[in-house]
Amino acid sequence: MLIAKPRRLSAKLRRESIAQSALSLFARRGFDGVTTNELAESCGISEALIFRHFPSKVALYNEILRHYSDLIDPESFRADTLPPSTETLVKLVFLFVYRIVVKESTKGYEVMRLFYRSFVDDGDFAFRFLRSRRLRAIRQSFVDSLAEARKSGDATVLDVDPYNLFWYVQHTASTGCLIRLPPKRAMNYRGPLDEAVGDMVRFALRGIGLTEAALRRHASADAFGEIRKNPHL
Repeated sequence: MLIAKPRRLSAKLRRESIAQSALSLFARRGFDGVTTNELAESCGISEALIFRHFPSKVALYNEILRHYSDLIDPESFRADTLPPSTETLVKLVFLFVYRIVVKESTKGYEVMRLFYRSFVDDGDFAFRFLRSRRLRAIRQSFVDSLAEARKSGDATVLDVDPYNLFWYVQHTASTGCLIRLPPKRAMNYRGPLDEAVGDMVRFALRGIGLTEAALRRHASADAFGEIRKNPHL
């Protein structure tokens, strides 16, 4: 009986496999806390093979930065194709907060750990992550839609730069994600998570100036439920 030999990975798949293993280690222990020998052991290969694909640990880290700094799924937002409006603004803020707090705290677990750890290391991963092309498109759609909401009377004009308001929304969502990352959570929201996220979104929308009338029209629990059912805006 012939025994099939294990399929040899292509160079591309091998690089991806090494980067994925390294992501988990860097997320848990940081760049300086991981040796190339430990990376090799986690991949089940030799250090020499790692260096064949990545000339240094820095090169491997940079590959992870490049690959994951554009994590946001473009199909989930299509930010640069939506007509600016109050409705678009609410949808953007809801999907942004919901996906970060609910989806990325589970699906993107290792990436988000690396993102938050970056703030107390050299900040490089967070710097690239927050300046990704897709996040810039979402931010621009946010700014344009907020301007339209103000024109229509759905939002009051605050003495705050809209650019900063976008980051305040991001900070709110990011904190919600950070709280949910550890297996043993420091605190839990009371009630169902979807309700807590809805409250968080309305909290953010009030903070950027949306009126109560606009919130009743566009930011009800039913409206958020419809957005979840059809996230492709």
